[in-house]
Amino acid sequence: MALWIGAAGVGLLGIYNSFIELMSALTQLNVRDSSVRDIAGADDISMRHRIIGVVRRWAAVLGLFGSLLTLALSPLLSRVTFGDDAHSGGFVWLSVVMLFSSVTGGELAILQGSRLLGRLAAASLAGAVGGLLLSVPLFYFLGIDSIVPSIGVYALSTLVAALLLRYKGAGAASGGVTLRETVAKGCSFICLGAWMTVAAFVTLLSQYIFIVYVNNRGGVDDAGFYQAGFTLVNKYIGLLLVGVAMEYYPRLASRAGSLRSLGVYATTKSSRCHGLRCRVCRCSSCFAD
Repeated sequence: MALWIGAAGVGLLGIYNSFIELMSALTQLNVRDSSVRDIAGADDISMRHRIIGVVRRWAAVLGLFGSLLTLALSPLLSRVTFGDDAHSGGFVWLSVVMLFSSVTGGELAILQGSRLLGRLAAASLAGAVGGLLLSVPLFYFLGIDSIVPSIGVYALSTLVAALLLRYKGAGAASGGVTLRETVAKGCSFICLGAWMTVAAFVTLLSQYIFIVYVNNRGGVDDAGFYQAGFTLVNKYIGLLLVGVAMEYYPRLASRAGSLRSLGVYATTKSSRCHGLRCRVCRCSSCFAD
């Protein structure tokens, strides 16, 4: 891919992806992670179905809000990020990605909270493979002009995969949720998500500011080299820990009502995660040598 789009293309891809992560954290309030606790901790199947309906509504509303906000701020974002208005159209198209990512996150959270981990893995894998297969021809034929379309195609692919493999057992129970119930039940995971957003927002903001600084001072090629190194060091190693969290978080959330059970389970899992981190560090040091 880097051979087709060059260092400048990798830089643009990194800038746009950093913006998507930042805006998603700001507008979606981390519903993707916070709602897992409520779904996994539901007392019975009927309550779980109603919470699923609430999560889907909040995901759609927050995604629409993020989309409209990105659309309205697109000229300003282009000037702040690139110093001109030439990339306003790119941010306009990214506004659609905001809606896609929010709905996708809601469906994946439902699968994770319902402990349908096999279907969750299948949806994630199918979306990634589909996005890759659709993006490669764009990279090959359009080169650097394919950056924004490839992001949109990838987001659409993950959305389609999530919708095809989504949890379908809620049925009429989720559809009968009233507006008052949507607000009341949603406040629980929205408040948790807001605190989680505060914790993550500073990190994402610093990453976005730094890559914008590199782009403005050194050029988009330098931003591409930075993004390539950042991806190798952080993203790929993080895949190992994400796999552990996907299975660990719903189980931990389901024990939130019992401090004793929660403490025992957290201690056991923490020791296992520590062992995994040690192995990852040893592998990293071997590659460095």
